[in-house]
Amino acid sequence: MAFDLSSDKKILLHIGPPKTGSSAIQKCFSDNRNTLLDSGIFYPAHLTDANGISSGHQETILSQNDRGEFVIDRAKIAQVITQFTASSAHTMVLSSEAFFRRASTLVRILPNCEVIAFVRNPIDFIESQYNQSVKRHMNASKIELPSKLGVGQIKALTELLEENENKTFHLHTYLRGEDVIDKFASLVGVNKSLTKPKNQVNSSYTHEALQFKRMINTFSLAKIDAELDRALQGYTEGCSEYTYIPQERYLAYQKYCKAVLDEFCSKFEVHGSSDLFAELTLQRSEVEKQQTIGPDELRALIQFLKSHHRTTFKKLRKGLIYAGSDKQDVQSVVGTIMSEWSLWKNWG
Repeated sequence: MAFDLSSDKKILLHIGPPKTGSSAIQKCFSDNRNTLLDSGIFYPAHLTDANGISSGHQETILSQNDRGEFVIDRAKIAQVITQFTASSAHTMVLSSEAFFRRASTLVRILPNCEVIAFVRNPIDFIESQYNQSVKRHMNASKIELPSKLGVGQIKALTELLEENENKTFHLHTYLRGEDVIDKFASLVGVNKSLTKPKNQVNSSYTHEALQFKRMINTFSLAKIDAELDRALQGYTEGCSEYTYIPQERYLAYQKYCKAVLDEFCSKFEVHGSSDLFAELTLQRSEVEKQQTIGPDELRALIQFLKSHHRTTFKKLRKGLIYAGSDKQDVQSVVGTIMSEWSLWKNWG
């Protein structure tokens, strides 16, 4: 099935990749669909969860097969192209990290399609990916640092670009502290002011919150996981700028990463590549931390949960009563929670 689209309309396919601010972009664009249309941009509706996080347009053009795998759905593509054609917009933006591994096929199927992708420092990616696995996927393990840094995203982007030399790709850097919403809006041609989410979407945990969540994940308390995640995103005490990569390992990663990015940027145009290299060579400012949480830090975090998320704390305690762990560090966390609960009850 071939899809027709008039020459005065185009599709911008945002493929992420993962951990490059997609959630924030999707939340903002979802909230500003009418304003975007005033700028000539059609952004199909999609759902977001209580944290403002979504899979973007994954289910707009993909469907699950009998094995639960998401595959390209040509009927859905035809439907959304019909909606786009009927609109006054000149550009349709489709955004999902699920498109990253399917981009080579999608860019050939979708008419008048151009691809937007971000390039991130792979060292930042490895910790961001790990932290997300603790936050949202109930990982209870400590971070495992390979002797050689993984650069799978760079390799996948290289293959994608080499396989589709006749297609248009827009590669841009994803930098620390940069406003990715403003950057993306500029890329797609938004000429109106967008209302941004009041709270940071999928905000990072402090070191203390991450270690607390990692230990709680041992008990597989799936029923309160999302609720606990939302609560811990609001905990701002403690250390927010931290790393679990020892300095010697970091320097080895840095050297390898520079070589990989040098090769990639020599082959393909990456807007802002000089800023990415500058960021990579900066002396890191994060505090090197061990993956544990001290008694005083733990009590402060528990006090926060008791004071600001009382119902969540009660559910947490109830879940721990029916669970168990033979890990000593986890037992100490549970012991403190139970002790603090007893004190709290005595306070009335």
